[in-house]
Amino acid sequence: MDDGKLKLDDEAARWVPQLAKLRAHVSGSGVEMITEPLKRPITIRDLLAHRAGFTYASFRDSPVHRMLRDKQVGMAATTTREEFIDNLTSVPLLFQPGERWEYSVAHDVLAAVIEKVSGQPFDIFLQKRIFDPLGMTDITFRIPESKQDRVAIVYVLKDGKLENRTGSGAPQFTNRTPPPPSGGGGLSTTARDFIRYSQMMLNGGVWDGKRLLKQSTVEMINVNQVPAGGPSFGLGVGIEANADEVLSRGSLSSYGWSGAGQTHFWIDPAEQIAGIFYTATLPYTIDRDTEMRTIVYGALKDWHQRPEQHAAAR
Repeated sequence: MDDGKLKLDDEAARWVPQLAKLRAHVSGSGVEMITEPLKRPITIRDLLAHRAGFTYASFRDSPVHRMLRDKQVGMAATTTREEFIDNLTSVPLLFQPGERWEYSVAHDVLAAVIEKVSGQPFDIFLQKRIFDPLGMTDITFRIPESKQDRVAIVYVLKDGKLENRTGSGAPQFTNRTPPPPSGGGGLSTTARDFIRYSQMMLNGGVWDGKRLLKQSTVEMINVNQVPAGGPSFGLGVGIEANADEVLSRGSLSSYGWSGAGQTHFWIDPAEQIAGIFYTATLPYTIDRDTEMRTIVYGALKDWHQRPEQHAAAR
């Protein structure tokens, strides 16, 4: 978007034509399933904000989720991005675009858009536009053999004991052929690498004196895009827009997200904080995120005496 090649409200089907044939689920299942035409096209904004109507196959047991599982829709189950898109668009949307929020494969669709617009494979685009300029030397979709000994042990709590689950099927930890680089997950990195990305965002898109993102783009990321009644979510990140909860999680201008293995980052422009913490435990729970943020903000001497910061304007 900073290059002027893409706009938030562009129709995504311009670059991924298969999206134009999608319909939305109304009721029923199997041969009795009723669907309807989309009331409007899916936009780039919808994909970024997880409001396009997609979902993840494993989330629930609705007719749409069962169809997704039957067709093995997911980046890990496909050999090419085109195959993933074809499988995905053979299943109706869970709801109409823009109707509500649902964490989903929308960012994997966005990766397909980026490839078409940039003319580069998704991982190469990330490498050239973000990773190399930031000096992120370890971040990768597939950890090479030479770095396998640096992979953190992943634990899961089972019967009151921690069980080592490192490498249990994750393609970046094994020798099997990985799926196409995902727009929604799969990257492995170090704290040293990711704090560089976080600091660049806190700097308003600047790292080491060089601008990677426009200031206006960074500011737009943490503006709520979800209809009333849904969670607060911006353009690819969760945001703090609930004044009742903000005392425990930061300023209203803060935003961030987490990884499946209990990793988390957040940016708080009002307090000039770029925070990350890495653990390696499954399953993910938001409790750890909140606990860490509470500790950090509790260390600020006058945090609770500055309500105007909690409600900082975007």
